Amino acid sequence: EVYEGYYATLDKSDMDLRVTLGDSASIEAEAHFRGQSSLDCDRKSFTVNLKGPEARRLAPGAANDEFYLIGQCLDDGYFRQLFANAFYREHALFPLQHRLVEVTLNGASLGAYMLLEKPDETLPGDHLALETVIRRRFDPEDKPEDVKYPKDEGQAQALLSLYKETTALVETEPPETLAQALDERVDLDRHLLYLAFQAVMRNGDYVDEAYFYGVREGEDPSVPLYFRPMGWDSDDLFSACHHQGVHATPDPQGIAFCVEGDLELAIYAADDLYERFAEHVEILLTQTLTPDIVAERVGAVRDELFSVLDDEASCAAMVEVGAVDCAGLHAHIEARMGDFLGKVAARNDELLDALSVWKAGR
Repeated sequence: EVYEGYYATLDKSDMDLRVTLGDSASIEAEAHFRGQSSLDCDRKSFTVNLKGPEARRLAPGAANDEFYLIGQCLDDGYFRQLFANAFYREHALFPLQHRLVEVTLNGASLGAYMLLEKPDETLPGDHLALETVIRRRFDPEDKPEDVKYPKDEGQAQALLSLYKETTALVETEPPETLAQALDERVDLDRHLLYLAFQAVMRNGDYVDEAYFYGVREGEDPSVPLYFRPMGWDSDDLFSACHHQGVHATPDPQGIAFCVEGDLELAIYAADDLYERFAEHVEILLTQTLTPDIVAERVGAVRDELFSVLDDEASCAAMVEVGAVDCAGLHAHIEARMGDFLGKVAARNDELLDALSVWKAGR
């Protein structure tokens, strides 16, 4: 009754429940609905907190007492975020573990969910001398960042000011020294790779889907806090830029896409930074994310999805598609993947041409 009442009113209050992980004994827990736009979906996403002091094994290499269950209800075909996460993880842009699971509620299947570690729980425990975890929001509208860690408000605001000092360098530092100044404060090449991925995948919704976690590098406590980027919630690959791009700074070369974040504007502030960004794009197009490699990676995600969506109950639970059986659901997913791969091939050609023109004009 509590669940149905909260479900109907989109209430994010905690609910008491018991959770079974695989063949485990039942565990007392709390959970609440999570998300913003996804909160309107029929299949809600959840934050789960297992009671008790001990961590439980959640996935290979992951143990904790808190985690997310992401329904991917807005990800048409259910594969984009899984594809992006795999890329991010291989390139040190996603230091979290995740796995696909089937979720059941009172014995009824809710379908396939991504079980995902929580950044504010996992990153501080996995990184020595980590001081803060910050989720960036919508920079063009000056929407304030969300400090996930630490929880103390005074400490959080002090650390946030260090992050804002770093992003402000794009406007305050001369072009000839900007790259050096940023390299001392942020894992810049990793972030340029993140930006290149968004360009290749034409992602119009990434500015507010990025985390930065601050670590003290080295033994000198007086050195600046060093920020490392982390990708997040990349289910909008090949989507339009926010608000039809009115807040984005267009790239005259036609290579970057939907540049809205304060830190990303660095590529326009200094020629050497644009060159470093363009090099990352070219490596992705010619070595790391060629159409054939993307097809192979998407195929691996398909196999993972189908290993969970392997019975009629779990397939029917994926109500966003409305398929009557697994055959229909699998066909829908494969059709969405085929459309995606066609866009990847076209984007590859488009960007290689743009790079060629840019190089010729230098």
